[in-house]
Amino acid sequence: MAKRNFPFEGILGNTSAMRILEYLISLPKFDFNVTELSENAEISRPTADGVIRKFLKWEVIKIKEKRSGITYYQLNEESQLVLSIITFNQAIINKMFPETLGEFRVPQIEEYSPEDLKKLEILVCAGGYQIINKDTAGDFQGIGNIEAI
Repeated sequence: MAKRNFPFEGILGNTSAMRILEYLISLPKFDFNVTELSENAEISRPTADGVIRKFLKWEVIKIKEKRSGITYYQLNEESQLVLSIITFNQAIINKMFPETLGEFRVPQIEEYSPEDLKKLEILVCAGGYQIINKDTAGDFQGIGNIEAI
């Protein structure tokens, strides 16, 4: 397994809850089911179930919708706790990478020119999109809401 280098895990440890939280913070507009969260956090499904129950209780996540009998969850960006967690996460990133302080900004799809869009691969999933630059071996470019496309 490749070494994971995520802000929360670096300071708070590598727990199942931290792995799911880190993943949710990185894609706040997306929704996920239990299986997707467990696979992306590299934990078992039963463990993910327990974390999801805890996060629902603390209002860290919310139920976005149910589709075909499957429940989809999303980071609860309306929660003061989540806003504090995101601020804390950014402070850790600033400490880990001080040279990028204030420089990082996720571009939105509408900001790309038609020529630049041809160089990008847009992966659509769960009501959102992820932009990948094909010219730079898959460098992550940004995320956004599918309604913007």
